[in-house]
Amino acid sequence: MKKYIMELHKKPLHHKKRFALLTAGSTTLVIFAFWSAIMFAAPSKVVESADTAVNLAAVPTSGVTPFQNIFHGIESSWLSLTKILTNGGN
Repeated sequence: MKKYIMELHKKPLHHKKRFALLTAGSTTLVIFAFWSAIMFAAPSKVVESADTAVNLAAVPTSGVTPFQNIFHGIESSWLSLTKILTNGGN
C-alpha cells in the first residue's frame, strides 16, 4: 500500500480522482457507522426511586440494537413504496 501511495502521483487524473472518492467514501462510512451506533443505541433505563434493593450488576435482557431501528425504517419504507407501485397509488 505504501508503494501504491508513493506512485499515485504518476497515475492519470481519473485514477487519482477514483482513489480520492474511494478514500473519502470509506472514511465517511466509518464515521457514519460510529455515529449510528451511538445515536441509535437503546437508551439506558434510569430508575428515579426504588423501594427495594437494586441489583446494579444486572444486565438488561431486552433492548433494540443500533441497526434494528434503521432496518425497520428501511423495511417500512420499502413496503410502503411497493404498496404504492402495486396499487397504483390507492
